[in-house]
Amino acid sequence: LAACVKRFLLRKEMQAKRGERSSGRVEVLRVGLESFKAQVGEDQPISAVTTPALSSFRDVLERLVADEKLRPHSARDRLQAVKQFVRWAWEEELIGLPRILQSRDFSIAIPEQRVETFTDAEVRLLLSASTATTKLYLLLMLNCGMTQQDIAELRQDEVDWKQGRVTRKRSKTRKNGNGKNVPEVSYKLWPESLRLLKEHRSKHEKLALTNQNGTPLKVEEIANG
Repeated sequence: LAACVKRFLLRKEMQAKRGERSSGRVEVLRVGLESFKAQVGEDQPISAVTTPALSSFRDVLERLVADEKLRPHSARDRLQAVKQFVRWAWEEELIGLPRILQSRDFSIAIPEQRVETFTDAEVRLLLSASTATTKLYLLLMLNCGMTQQDIAELRQDEVDWKQGRVTRKRSKTRKNGNGKNVPEVSYKLWPESLRLLKEHRSKHEKLALTNQNGTPLKVEEIANG
């Protein structure tokens, strides 16, 4: 089992290096499979990955959630990691496909959560207390719904510097989708967003924004496993 998990994760690491998935997502897979190995036994043969073993793993995750030792989203991620691994093992003809993978019951329920929003006063306070660069990042988040990764990966050619518009495929969907099927979004920049973006525009060949060293604002990588 340990050897198969290692092969699977190596495959995912190679995908991350090619930019097909994030390194953070590979880490989520690793954490989930480490917990699965610990329960099943890493020295067990791959044939030990059976419906009873998978069902038992789900039950353990649900108990951890019930005891408030694990967040529902983390439990779901761990179960999803195991699902991916099992399907990969089946595709590699290492095991038969356990029937439980087709069951709706083989899942972790995520409770509905109220979305917390900032008040106008809180937004004003954040913007007034920010440095110019942080204010720019906050405005891009508010103006264009950007995440940290979106800001870090914003390209020069995705900004219409004259018309003041950002047109791009979001970083998360671009990596998780398959090319042409990923929707493109377009946002008209507010005057202050455009002013600050022009003011802090980098000299980088591709990236619109960089840190003081001229390198990407945010980088994820796998180092030493």
